Amino acid sequence: MKLVAIGSLFLLTPFVRAQSPEMPGPAPELKRFERLIGSYTGKGTATMEPGKAPVDWTCQSTYAWTLGNHFVSVNSLVDFGSAMPPLAFRELLGWDRENDRYVSIGVSNEGEGSLNEIVFPSDDTMVQIVAKKHGGELFAERHETKIGKDGMQFRMTMLGATGPTFECVTGSFTRASNLKPVAIEASAAMAPAAEPLVKMTKAAGTYEFKGEMIMMPGTPVMKLTGTDFCRPIFGGAVLQTTTTGKSEGSPFTYQAEYFLVWNKEKKCFDSFGADNMGVVGSMEQRIVDDSKILATSLASYMGQMTAQRMVVELDGAGRFKKVMGMAMTGTSEPYCSFKGDYNFVK
Repeated sequence: MKLVAIGSLFLLTPFVRAQSPEMPGPAPELKRFERLIGSYTGKGTATMEPGKAPVDWTCQSTYAWTLGNHFVSVNSLVDFGSAMPPLAFRELLGWDRENDRYVSIGVSNEGEGSLNEIVFPSDDTMVQIVAKKHGGELFAERHETKIGKDGMQFRMTMLGATGPTFECVTGSFTRASNLKPVAIEASAAMAPAAEPLVKMTKAAGTYEFKGEMIMMPGTPVMKLTGTDFCRPIFGGAVLQTTTTGKSEGSPFTYQAEYFLVWNKEKKCFDSFGADNMGVVGSMEQRIVDDSKILATSLASYMGQMTAQRMVVELDGAGRFKKVMGMAMTGTSEPYCSFKGDYNFVK
């Protein structure tokens, strides 16, 4: 049979994966991340602009398996002393089954989020290239991590639209034990949350979901139930949703984690998510007439390009009420792929 995720509050897309009678286990490619698991302390320097004096930093990071061992959860808190407020990061590292690539989903208390590919130039080197745009200016960050027996070396290099590259961050991480747990989600935001994100936060809370889904035109309707828990983290700079769900007739429990941030350059929300089937995805979202949320995506879905449009109705308090999704998969005609009702619990 097949099982589908319920639409999360913020990703709002039915990630579907063809299944054998047993759910797929973690991909063998994930063994690359096994050596990262554990806790670390780090230290180094950061240069905010070329020609400026470097700033010292210290860091505490933890790497742990999550979502059925399909992803590694990374929580990091960076302290700059009196130079600037702390930076907090949460990442999910994993293997994207649909597109056969390593990926990182990351958010921070700067209110930014991204879904990036990871490459391994060698067994001991992990690299991400992160393209960004601020104030109309394009630039890119190269994150390079060299993995050793008892720690890691990290380097971030910046490339602007003009001028040479410069080394922005360098540092080292050493394995540590008996570290005091840090609730990084409670870290303060680096700046006030954007007004649209404040408006979206009205929907925070716990919801029960009941709905149905059609995987492809002509396939049977699948009954779905589940729970979504949404909360603001990083002082309201990011909205995080965790989802659990069931498909009628299946013993499997679906789990997922999603993040929503405001993209001021595109003037829309970006959402990124991953689940315990090894699936990752992203959507753009927009609030329409203060009463609806429009979410759209174009991506490969079970080997076919698929366009999706989700419309969520909000109640008078700004909470989720109903959802309906339309899709076109491959050469199919448009079809209603997903619909359901949300019941706010608390």
